[in-house]
Amino acid sequence: MNLLLQAAEEVHETGGAFEKEGQFPSPKHLDFELSEEAERFFKSGPPFLQRYLPFWVAVFVTRMKVMLLPLVALLVPFFRLMPVVYRWRMRSRIYRWYSSLDAVDPDAHKEDLSRSSDKYLEELDRIEEKVTRISLPLAYAEELYALRVHIDMLRKKLHAAREKETA
Repeated sequence: MNLLLQAAEEVHETGGAFEKEGQFPSPKHLDFELSEEAERFFKSGPPFLQRYLPFWVAVFVTRMKVMLLPLVALLVPFFRLMPVVYRWRMRSRIYRWYSSLDAVDPDAHKEDLSRSSDKYLEELDRIEEKVTRISLPLAYAEELYALRVHIDMLRKKLHAAREKETA
C-alpha cells in the first residue's frame, strides 16, 4: 500500500489539467474508509525506513524486527559463552600433557627405576619435543612455561632417582 501511494504521489505531485499541485492522492472525498496504513501515510508520509533506504531493504528490516528479539536472545548467551570456551580450549592444549607426565613420574611408580629410567627419560624427551611445538596466544604463555618447568623438574627427579639407584 505504501509503495502504491508513494508512486501515485511521485507521479501526480506536480499537478495536472484537472488538479492542483499536491491535490492527488488525497484522503478527501472518498466513498470508503481508509486503511490504517493509508491513514498513517497521509498523516506522516512514508515510513521512516522507506524515507532513507530502498524499499526492499526497508521492508526486509521491518519484517526482521519480529526475528530480531529471539535472535538477540540466542546470541547474547552465545557471546558470553565464547570467551569461556576459548579459554578452556587454550588451557586444554596445555593441561592434557600432565597425564603424560604422570605416566613417567617416579613417585607414581615405585618400581625399579634403574631398568625403566632410560625409557622414562626418552618418553619425557618426546613429550618435551611435542610441547615445544604448541602454539598459543601470549596470554597463555605463563601456563605453557609452567608446563615446561614441570617437565624439567620431572627430568631432574628422574636423574636423581637413577643416581640414587645406581649408588
